[in-house]
Amino acid sequence: MKLVPGTAPINTGAFLNVRRIFDLYGHLIQRLPQFGIIEQLIAAGFPDPRTDINKIGLISDLDQQS
Repeated sequence: MKLVPGTAPINTGAFLNVRRIFDLYGHLIQRLPQFGIIEQLIAAGFPDPRTDINKIGLISDLDQQS
């Protein structure tokens, strides 16, 4: 196994299947106290992650941590 030096830029990306996560764990996610904030955002017009979002992509530059 080769370790990456801490000074090298580390760009990474990931795709999350939001619909699949809610299909499997939606009943648990909706019980979280923080889900109330999501419901307020949905009421304000933001997409509903339970039905409106299929997949999302995330990117990060781990070299620029602060």
